Amino acid sequence: TESRISAQHMVDNASDMLKFMIGLDNEASVVPTDSLAIPVTLESTSFSIANRKDLLALDFHQKAAHRNLWIQRGGWIPRLNAFGGWEWNGAKLFEQDATNWTVGLQLQWNIFSGLGHFGRSKQAAAEKQIVQVQYRQAKDQANMQVRKARRALQATKQRINVAETAVNQASESLRIVEARFREGLEKTSDL
Repeated sequence: TESRISAQHMVDNASDMLKFMIGLDNEASVVPTDSLAIPVTLESTSFSIANRKDLLALDFHQKAAHRNLWIQRGGWIPRLNAFGGWEWNGAKLFEQDATNWTVGLQLQWNIFSGLGHFGRSKQAAAEKQIVQVQYRQAKDQANMQVRKARRALQATKQRINVAETAVNQASESLRIVEARFREGLEKTSDL
């Protein structure tokens, strides 16, 4: 009976949490409409962290930090710009009496910017390392949660097996007592 009270308490807590997450009123009741299916083997139950949104977000953050590092390091590289232009000039409207054209290259290299590039590169490298550590920690935590879920599933299956065995033993005990009662070997209070 203590187990039943504890189980009912956990069901009520889960129901309250489900109502909160769905946005139902507190007065609403949540009733299961189907029985729970127990997987045949643990291998048939998929525990994958590959599609977890928090890990995908951290992975994209890690890629962005890597690209930001390359952008900051790109500040050391000289820039080469090419440009060109062509003009039509005429004495009258829409005439092409004379043409002008211009082509050019511009090389720009900021060799010393008061150690600004150096500081931004170091900061980007540090941010990349922080994001990598956060991703590894989140992935390790997710794997730990998967192992915990597998152990909980295994323990639940074992409890279900024990409960089924207890129900079978109780049914058999009842059958024996009923048979003895029909033969007059047991009292009504024993039944």
